[in-house]
Formats: sequence, structure tokens, C-alpha cells
Amino acid sequence: MTHLDVAMSESRPEKADWPESKPIRGDAGPIYAFRRGYRVKDAGRHENADQYSCFQKFLLLQGGRTFKALESVTNHSAPTLASWADTFNWQRRAAAYDKEHIS
Repeated sequence: MTHLDVAMSESRPEKADWPESKPIRGDAGPIYAFRRGYRVKDAGRHENADQYSCFQKFLLLQGGRTFKALESVTNHSAPTLASWADTFNWQRRAAAYDKEHIS
């Protein structure tokens, strides 16, 4: 081992010291935030940006939250929206949103 190898190994931080290797602490955001409020294992994948955009529009409908109403403000059919809502727990997430923002 050369002097250069020793110097480099001494100055290089251990992997455990890298910020990327440490768990994120604190709140990851509310249940209705992007990619939150559902289990990826159950859903099979993350909600994409288009699906989340439809979910946000669903939240804004408040008292009139129906897939027929949502269909009129998005480019997706009511059965597609209902499928996404079921997969990504839109009802549960909307209830959490209402509880925080309306009450």
C-alpha cells in the first residue's frame, strides 16, 4: 500500500457517514400529498403526476365528489378515475384533507 492509498483511505468518509445513507427524519407530509396515503406494495406502483393531478381536482370538488363530475374536468373516463381512486385510496386521503382544511 502506498502513501497515497493510505491518505485517500483516511480522508474518505465511511458509507454510514454519507447523508444519503441516513434515514429521512421528520414528517414526510400529509396523507393527501403526492405519493402518500397508499401502500405501493398494494397499489403495485406509485401514483404518476397525471393521476395525482386528477386527485387534486377530486379534492377541489369537495361536496360534489363524484367520478362523473371529475370526468367533466379531466380527460379521463369515470371508470378509469374510479379505478385510480380505489388503487390510491382517494376517499381516505380526501377525508384526511377535509379534516385538516375544512374543520
